[in-house]
Amino acid sequence: MRLSSWLDTASESRPSRRRFGPQVRAAARRADSLIGLDMGAWVMAAAGLLHGRRATVHWYELDAFAEAFLEVDVVADSYVVDRDRQSAGSATSAMSLALDLIRDRAGDALAHDVSTLFVYDTADARRAESGALSPRLGRAVRYMLKYIEEPVTLREVSQHAGVSLRSLDRMFHRELGVSAGQYYRRLRLIQSRSLALETSMPTHEIATRTGFSSAATLARAFKIQFGSTISEIRRRTRPDSGSI
Repeated sequence: MRLSSWLDTASESRPSRRRFGPQVRAAARRADSLIGLDMGAWVMAAAGLLHGRRATVHWYELDAFAEAFLEVDVVADSYVVDRDRQSAGSATSAMSLALDLIRDRAGDALAHDVSTLFVYDTADARRAESGALSPRLGRAVRYMLKYIEEPVTLREVSQHAGVSLRSLDRMFHRELGVSAGQYYRRLRLIQSRSLALETSMPTHEIATRTGFSSAATLARAFKIQFGSTISEIRRRTRPDSGSI
């Protein structure tokens, strides 16, 4: 299995057939399957490896991807499995894809163990994939994601989405089962969990990066949301990390 990822979405830096084609085609010949993460499917398509296949990329470049590769069946799903070609549009959907691949190959028990190890809620993560939401709610969620460190007011979110504050809350309850405020807080907590797992930042810095007023405020909300403290999830995933 080979993983292909591309993070720079500037148009002049998009993957080119000439630069990456030979290496990616060689990897595809050797591998049982090829997986494109984030903008990775762009690399695969540019190498001619997605002709007639379904695929997805990061939502920000989805329309451009569809225009660039008419031979690819581009979909807005969080991740796509088309035989030996798989693609996922974000870090969250990559984890969902990984768990499904583990489940298919090794069963539910191992997939559950892995998701527990990373304190990962698959159902909640899939709801966070805005490509599956109605257009206005998708705009609201993307706006929230843009302002994790310095949260905006829900009125600003509603104005960006083109709906009233009351309608915004109704949309969140109808499609996601929680209020707009609860969902925004959850997104910030998901980001704080990512920082806790992927960095050695102290809790007070994670709080600052995710819009919480103090380490104590983050710690309380984190424990309620995930049932574990930041130190506990770090010990589970990095036994020698100690308490921070």
